[in-house]
Amino acid sequence: MIRTCTLLIAAMTTLSTTAQTVINEGTGTRRAALDKMVYQPAPTTMILQGDEWIGAAPTLGDISGKPMLVFTWAEWYRPSHAVAMLANRLGDEFPDLVVIGVHDDEGWEEAQTFAERRRLSFPIVRDADGSIRSELKVDQDPDVYVFDRAGQVRYADITTESVRTAVAEVAGEDSDAAANIESARAQRQADAERERRLSRGINEGVGLESVLNVPFVAPSAEEYAAAEWPERAEDPNERRRSRRGEDGPVAIQIPADGYFQGRVPNVNGRVVVMHVWHPAERYTIEDVMPLMDRVQQQYSRDVVVVGVLGRHAAVSERRRGNEELAPIFRVPINNDTIEQYVGSRRLSQYLVASEGATLPPLPGSRRRDDNPTFGSIGIISTDGILRRHEQHTEWEELRRALDTVLRVDPGVKARRAAEDAFIRAGG
Repeated sequence: MIRTCTLLIAAMTTLSTTAQTVINEGTGTRRAALDKMVYQPAPTTMILQGDEWIGAAPTLGDISGKPMLVFTWAEWYRPSHAVAMLANRLGDEFPDLVVIGVHDDEGWEEAQTFAERRRLSFPIVRDADGSIRSELKVDQDPDVYVFDRAGQVRYADITTESVRTAVAEVAGEDSDAAANIESARAQRQADAERERRLSRGINEGVGLESVLNVPFVAPSAEEYAAAEWPERAEDPNERRRSRRGEDGPVAIQIPADGYFQGRVPNVNGRVVVMHVWHPAERYTIEDVMPLMDRVQQQYSRDVVVVGVLGRHAAVSERRRGNEELAPIFRVPINNDTIEQYVGSRRLSQYLVASEGATLPPLPGSRRRDDNPTFGSIGIISTDGILRRHEQHTEWEELRRALDTVLRVDPGVKARRAAEDAFIRAGG
């Protein structure tokens, strides 16, 4: 038993050290085709041949020997806005990084206005005939690609939360190291295979966070009060809320039981990332759940992701007359509904049906107080306090807030210290 526990701890330690690895998107034959692009010459010449640009079109001389971030997007598709803003910040953070946005043919005129309003500092090319997307094997905007200083594709279609890690890697290399990266490919593949096997073994069994439960002393209220938590998003209704006596810390009730398929998370000393979803809002299943699953996998040691099936607001007058649409807004809040709409998906996150566990309306929202803001995500510290709350389209802002919470949360520190001491003692 001791040896088994020690091996599990070692596996957990390995996962925690690789928490910032780059995660690919795509599956099946498309993923295989994307993998074949890696370490091959990047299609930069084709991209630079675009006829229409917002900003000055770069030349081959401008990009020679520099790391590149190329992403596809569309102004009319709001989920891709976050990647555009992330690319803008990375361009500021890494001075020699070349950033190119590849915009969809549709909505090109609006892209100019968006770029000016958001002060985008990188050039944007119009993919008028879709040839760039075809060359990059894009399936759904936004897709992100990273090229190294040797002009090779280093990463093809990666998750948004992996972009900074990938850019930092290629920006930190010199041209010679990038050119000789192929010699390290075998080792990288061996490492990736080892991680894949480790992750598969863990995912097929019980999560490590459920197996290892080292006792630790809970931090005091003073320690939580002294922590430098991320700033709250600006609330235009702050004055009105204050009059109602609602300002100050907001405690969130995290369900203790009733979880889908009996998978109950161990939240002791772990930050909870909660999102509220409903089958009537399909994007909460198609867009938010995959994002949240990647978060659960990437921060597996310190974070528990809980997806709450919440009560939808009353059906509007416009929808009342639609006999086909109205029933989906009135689905029962129970695990049978989760099974019906999500049961076929293999998810790492935890799902629960709960009318009581919800997030408050977002700042500035006009929704009724008893109507959860679907598609929103809340970051809850280990003392049960909501530390940041945004729509899923603002995930990059939330990710930075999550990293801050994980760094300063006294409960996370106390649990990790106890686990580390347990590991050093040999289990």
